[in-house]
Amino acid sequence: MNSEWVEITKKQNKIYVSIKLPLFDRYGSVGRLKITRAMVERLLVSRKEAFDKFIEGPLLLKNTEKGSNQATWVFECVKKIKRITPVKKKARRTRKKVEKVLDKSPEDVIIEVEKKETITSSEAQSVTEE
Repeated sequence: MNSEWVEITKKQNKIYVSIKLPLFDRYGSVGRLKITRAMVERLLVSRKEAFDKFIEGPLLLKNTEKGSNQATWVFECVKKIKRITPVKKKARRTRKKVEKVLDKSPEDVIIEVEKKETITSSEAQSVTEE
């Protein structure tokens, strides 16, 4: 879209976009042009104009007929620019590894073998005598 055709004005919290297209020429100097509301919205975004809602204007503008080669679109201005606060990422908690003991492990046991003292015949007699 040629910048000579476009005029953007702001009045009373409204943005007015007026576009006047050159008429179609059958001999090739000006081709057929169509402008939609979506194209006007993209124009406002490219020029960094903050708008909120579409209020009024035609759906389509053509340059084929003499009376319909100009139009005005009206948009509502953004009242307040909302600042987007960045979301703080929560730190991940690292879990402590806990080993679960299902069965108690047996304690180390030292087995000592006791030697039996053999009773001699003389000791057996002495025990019986007393």
